[in-house]
Amino acid sequence: MKQLLIAAVILAGLGGAIWWSEKQEAAKKDLPDPKAAPKILALKEEDVKQIDLQRAGEAATMLVKDDAGKWSITAPAGLPADNTAIAGLAGAVTTLASDRVIDENLSDPAAYGLEPAVVSVKLTMKDGKTHHLRIGGETPDKSSVYASVDGDKRLFAMATLNKDALNKGARDLREKHLLSFDTDRLSRVELNVPGKPPLEFSRTGDAWQILKPRPLRADGLAVDELVRQLKDAEMDTSADEKSAAAAFASGKPHATARVTTADRVLTLEVRKSADEYYAHSSALTGAFKVTPALGTGVNKSLEDFQNKKLFDFAFDDPSKIHYKSKDDDKTFEKNGTDWLSNGRTVDSVGVQSLIDKLRDLAASRMDDVSMTSSDIEITVVSKEGKRTETVNLKTSGTDYLARRGNEAGLYHIDGSTITSLTQAVTGVQEAAPAAKDGKKK
Repeated sequence: MKQLLIAAVILAGLGGAIWWSEKQEAAKKDLPDPKAAPKILALKEEDVKQIDLQRAGEAATMLVKDDAGKWSITAPAGLPADNTAIAGLAGAVTTLASDRVIDENLSDPAAYGLEPAVVSVKLTMKDGKTHHLRIGGETPDKSSVYASVDGDKRLFAMATLNKDALNKGARDLREKHLLSFDTDRLSRVELNVPGKPPLEFSRTGDAWQILKPRPLRADGLAVDELVRQLKDAEMDTSADEKSAAAAFASGKPHATARVTTADRVLTLEVRKSADEYYAHSSALTGAFKVTPALGTGVNKSLEDFQNKKLFDFAFDDPSKIHYKSKDDDKTFEKNGTDWLSNGRTVDSVGVQSLIDKLRDLAASRMDDVSMTSSDIEITVVSKEGKRTETVNLKTSGTDYLARRGNEAGLYHIDGSTITSLTQAVTGVQEAAPAAKDGKKK
């Protein structure tokens, strides 16, 4: 009994020791690694109210954050700011790590390129306190740069990439987009290209419609791509602004775009000088060099935006199809899950093949000519009987011309496409009757 009691006491002691050891290990996890290089700065990004940047030989850049958390550039001139870029800079400087400590007591800052500094970053916090980071020259092995903080006697070496992240000026941190608008609130887009009819697009919900030069169906994806080009249009900040302004002034007009939202109208004018493109935005002062992609993206004509599909039913499967030519006159109607023709059930696979060809029927190009007669007429009813579309086709050499309803303008269709379509019509056969045991014969 005595031995059992002694064993229990020993066990309890061991359990307590293990518990204490585990507790100590858990506590250590919350402590910084003593072997890790010390932080140069460890601050809360949200507490930064102002950032002053100074690069050797350049005017100082001042960034100020308002109460809503939005940044603005106030020096060397008032400029709209790229909030994402500035947030990235603020995040980098407030949690700045070193590679190692070079000297615990820095005595000659100038010897390390710190006085004057190559790059200087001064942070002003909510409470009015300031933290002044100075970045100097490269270490002898060129893998790091020297850094120090006012009020801290240590000389640090930090990764060159950290310097690159902080070596910014107003040109790097300004808003580079030439147009700033909410795509969801966009209601109208206009495009005027010299030598081509002016274009105007209107949007209802998610659907685009061509208004000018006349009401036409629009290719929504093509209009969306134009909108994307305008929204993503950026200035080339590496180009000299005075040279860009001069090139724009002497350049040849290339295209003018206008976007209308619920609360604003913005205009972007693009000009071409030699092989380069320059733009002026109604939202900004000055003119800027832009990418060739923007230049080609706005150099469009009516045909680029017309919907070349002959039918709009898309994935709303039809409930009725009527095909009429001098050689054939067929109607296919859906009844529950079956398709009927002249009251007889037909092969649904064959009808689906016909539907797929009608869905994909598209023009190779558009034309403004008229058509007074036709060789083929196709009517498709869809959307639970709420949409009826009629297309008339007429041979034109080896190809076909097509007209949608009473729309002006014709669609040019490849002859082989219509041949394949007519074969799909004639290929729809009567369904095999079911055997008495439920199996088809």
